[in-house]
Amino acid sequence: MFDITALTRRLAQPQGAHDVLAEACVLAQQLTGAQQRQQLQHLQQLQHCLGRHLPILKTPPADMRKTLVQLASQEPAGSRLLQQAHAALHSLQYEVIEWVNKPRAPLPCVMEIREHSEAVYAVTVSPDGKWIASGSGDKTVKVVEIATGRVKCTLTGHSGWIVFFSNSFFQVFPSLFLLIVS
Repeated sequence: MFDITALTRRLAQPQGAHDVLAEACVLAQQLTGAQQRQQLQHLQQLQHCLGRHLPILKTPPADMRKTLVQLASQEPAGSRLLQQAHAALHSLQYEVIEWVNKPRAPLPCVMEIREHSEAVYAVTVSPDGKWIASGSGDKTVKVVEIATGRVKCTLTGHSGWIVFFSNSFFQVFPSLFLLIVS
């Protein structure tokens, strides 16, 4: 699944990116046990890489191999896709553009917030992209700073589950953070 040549052929097919993502999901669900944790991490990295670049990959570029090597070379250190990209670069006659601020984390676009004691039913992001609010079956709203992952405040006292936020949930003013719960 991580061989650049085979992956290039599969992604070049109509619906290829979707097919590879679906197969990675199935394989990830079939893995169990501690010894397969690394395989699961590699599959998740593949899913995240393809998912991030789906707009590029769903309409196959003229040179899919070059595109895939470029995208894979921007993955964090330790990624199997990055290892395959480096191996493929030895046989290719072109260079890739290096990303100066390349993520160091294996899944840089994933943030887990485990602050609620029950399931989360509603999520919204502030218009400025600095805050996220989550509503839960525990009858609380948690407001989290996205940059740090820290809870700014917890709103309690709701009579039921928080299952919906209106579009005007966040009202951000230049010098004041004001939260409106509807």
